[in-house]
Amino acid sequence: MKGAVSEPGSKALPPEALRSDVSSPATERSDAARNRIRLLHAATRLIAERGAQHVTMQAIAQGAGVGKATLFRRFGDRNGLLLVLLGEAEAQFRQSYTTGPPPLGPGAPAAYRLTAFGCALIDRTAADSDLGTILGRHLPSSAAMHPVLGRRSTVMSPHCCTRQE
Repeated sequence: MKGAVSEPGSKALPPEALRSDVSSPATERSDAARNRIRLLHAATRLIAERGAQHVTMQAIAQGAGVGKATLFRRFGDRNGLLLVLLGEAEAQFRQSYTTGPPPLGPGAPAAYRLTAFGCALIDRTAADSDLGTILGRHLPSSAAMHPVLGRRSTVMSPHCCTRQE
């Protein structure tokens, strides 16, 4: 849908998602911001519909109504785009337990919060519709390293909850 920032019926991305790629300057041109929003919405929608392994950069560019060169210039490559989407999915989950309502967020006793966190993490990992989990399964392990923090994504680590002695 050329000219529109979001598509009817699509899940709206929060403002953080719309600024999370590393090439986003402090003062971004309005057309570049619209293209970034279109690209992220198109990628989210197509991945939810087809699965990450069946979505091409060409399909994302067409879905966003922009040229493929715009997509590559914005995110570098497929992994760059998927990492931005994965980072946002993780940020949304993190926000739910750092600032969300109890029992997952602050305000509940520690035991209730820990139980709620465990249940939310299991639900998220088991859900076929969670974008973070979907992307975590399809990014190569070399792409799992955060480019700035230099650490592995928690979604990418299948043993994050196993006890090391």
